[in-house]
Amino acid sequence: MAGADVAGGLSDPAARVAEVARPLPIGGAGSHPLDEGALDALAVLSCEGDPWALSEAQSSRLLRSLGLSGIEVHCRGSGRVVWRCGGGAAHGEVTSGALRVTPMGGPPREGPIWRTLLGLLAMAAVAGETGAGAEDDDTGIHGRSASATRLRAELRRIAPTDIAVLILGETGVGKEVAAQAVHRLSGRTGAFVPVNVAAIPKELIEAELFGSVRGAYTGADRARQGLVTAAHRGTLFLDEIGDLDLAMQAKLLRVLESGEVRPVGSTVFHTVDARVVSATHRDLLTGIDDGSFRADLYYRLAPAVVRVPPLRERIEDLPLLRHLFEKEASLRIGLPPCRWSEAAENALLRYHWPGNIRELRHAVELGMVEARGGVVTRAMLPFGEGGSTAPQGWGQATADFRRRLLHRALHRHGGNRSAAARELGISRQTLLYHLRSLGLGSRNP
Repeated sequence: MAGADVAGGLSDPAARVAEVARPLPIGGAGSHPLDEGALDALAVLSCEGDPWALSEAQSSRLLRSLGLSGIEVHCRGSGRVVWRCGGGAAHGEVTSGALRVTPMGGPPREGPIWRTLLGLLAMAAVAGETGAGAEDDDTGIHGRSASATRLRAELRRIAPTDIAVLILGETGVGKEVAAQAVHRLSGRTGAFVPVNVAAIPKELIEAELFGSVRGAYTGADRARQGLVTAAHRGTLFLDEIGDLDLAMQAKLLRVLESGEVRPVGSTVFHTVDARVVSATHRDLLTGIDDGSFRADLYYRLAPAVVRVPPLRERIEDLPLLRHLFEKEASLRIGLPPCRWSEAAENALLRYHWPGNIRELRHAVELGMVEARGGVVTRAMLPFGEGGSTAPQGWGQATADFRRRLLHRALHRHGGNRSAAARELGISRQTLLYHLRSLGLGSRNP
């Protein structure tokens, strides 16, 4: 197997699949009937050029036709994961051109389907190394859906300019990721400075943004640099700009128009060169109509408007995003890799995701915690058996997620909070805080 011919003499993917489908001679090693479902899967892989585009059913059919329960494919050079599907005991390792392939559940059934699969995976690996699969790397926007592709193109088009950008989107879609992409691709040499406007108390936000001199207010025992100044020659990211009150809107507008900042308590202005990228989940045009948002500030903030689509509009990206979050959870908190049941996969695809990508990341982590290296079932998902249709607010969804996660960790450790905290990768104090905030402090899980 190590010497398998990846290309098989055919450089065109469509011709390769046609060659697989060609009737085989009677008798000999290749005379077993070809699985039509496997051929369909190869056709999808040929057209899409990406193994992550295969559905769970297509992947399973392809693996079964090869006598495998799972497969993991890496680039030999970079070690990048080209594809991972299913699971089971590893059966050696196949090196084939640029690929390092680990079959699971037994040796692969040799024949045209196996050879063609290796060839198509090799092409996908080369595309990923040369840019087609790594195109998300400079934006952080992962996925091959039309929505994700359009978003990446828009960010790359806007980033090199110095115009202000307003990013719109629901909670959890990745507005800050888009803002970071604008900064990273802009060529600006200063820092990316994120500011969550909604998280700063009203009485402190002016000093936070513009800085202050010593004695400017009670407790100001020293001069402080503002966040606007910290973003000099970089990018100031104003998240949840729709929550800024009208008085501060007027002061921010003056800074944007003049490029000058005056710290609280000072009479001296200084010039700042900071690109402003703002974001909100609110409808600012409605805010203009009802008087809660200034029209002149809106037009200063929105020469360019970028909309980040919700996850339900790019649901075809979910398998790839799930894989990325699994890998991230394994590296960040040491969760073991696991497999996903078909019911769990289908539940992920049917769910409406009110919390978008952030909620998906939490669901993947919870599933991995519950599976403990085994199989993630639908019952392990935070939205449960009936979660595919009933809408739920983001706050309630995250509270339910935390409640479920804490209950199960405590149950596994017989109520030992220190042990549960260690498993979850948090301090005991953090665990106690969440128990109190969810009303679980006096309960015995």
